Order: sequence, then structure tokens, then C-alpha cells
Amino acid sequence: MEFFQSEGILDEATLGIVTIALSQIAKSYVSKRFVSLVPLAIAVVLSLIAGGFSIPSGLKGLVVGLTAAGLYDQKKLVK
Repeated sequence: MEFFQSEGILDEATLGIVTIALSQIAKSYVSKRFVSLVPLAIAVVLSLIAGGFSIPSGLKGLVVGLTAAGLYDQKKLVK
């Protein structure tokens, strides 16, 4: 995991893009009731894995997940 931290590969923007992409893939496998929670869970897990299991990493994942979930909701409104 030091590779991610030292090179800065999985920063907030990249984490957001990966979260949105994985959420779009996962939405076909998840009940419609829980689709908006999928980005949150994915972002928190990825952030904890990449940043080491710490509170700041979890909070970063929470913020990115909420942002990704908000973007998903906005996409639904446009359709």
C-alpha cells in the first residue's frame, strides 16, 4: 500500500472516478433500494485499503462516496 501513498496514484479525484465507475457496474447487481449506498461503501473501502486503516482515510472515503452518490442522483434527475 505504500506504492499508492508515495506516488499519490489514488488521490481524491481518482478515487471518485473509480468509485463512480464501480458503482455503475454494481448497480445492476444491487436492489434499487440500496443503489445510492453502493458508492459510499466502495469509496470507504478503497480509501481504507489505499490509505491504511486510519480515521482520516475513512473520512476521505466518506466524503468521496457521498460526492459520488450525489453525482449519481443528479444523473438520475437528468433522465
